Amino acid sequence: RKFEWAMDEASGQGVPVIASGAGHDALAMSEVTPIGMLFVRCRDGISHSPLEFVERNDVTVASLSMFHFLAREVLVANAK
Repeated sequence: RKFEWAMDEASGQGVPVIASGAGHDALAMSEVTPIGMLFVRCRDGISHSPLEFVERNDVTVASLSMFHFLAREVLVANAK
């Protein structure tokens, strides 16, 4: 939940926080460091398929979320 403020800042509105059963590589990494996953919505909920499609704006917001988070949590924190 440490990432929520960055998503809100990038989108200009509240965004949903969901629990996911997706493990991906997060399971292995969680043994080493705290993790989180950022999901970008897909048209009609279709993912992991040639039919998968995401809106350009959703990708932009996700990218800005990561930028805001890294800028504040990593760059600023390490500068102190």
